[in-house]
Amino acid sequence: MMLDIKSLLAPKRLLITAIAYTIVITVAFLLPSIEEKPIDIKNFDKALHVLIYVMLVFLWLLFFRNKLNLKTWCYILGTIFLYGIIIEALQSSITTSRQADVFDVLANSFGMLIGVILFFTISKKIS
Repeated sequence: MMLDIKSLLAPKRLLITAIAYTIVITVAFLLPSIEEKPIDIKNFDKALHVLIYVMLVFLWLLFFRNKLNLKTWCYILGTIFLYGIIIEALQSSITTSRQADVFDVLANSFGMLIGVILFFTISKKIS
């Protein structure tokens, strides 16, 4: 089992996974929204933003785990934060069915924080 986990943590696989995940969520965020919401739960959209950004931060931190210093931390978290703002701006400018929402950016930031906590929790166990 440990051998399988270590092979998944290989730098090349992590990079491919992180890039693929980033592309998939970019496309998903920029596709037209569905008129009928399949799940009618209050703030489900915000919870989804949190979960997506937990995974996004976790994957990129995991890829850079052997090179983490203050500069790398700032680069990763700053880039992901700006990415979220750019996605929100693009949603309102290039789609007709989506709009920018400051609460999405807040949800993204909260997801980033949880992703950092998850990274610290799990990285101690896999080191």
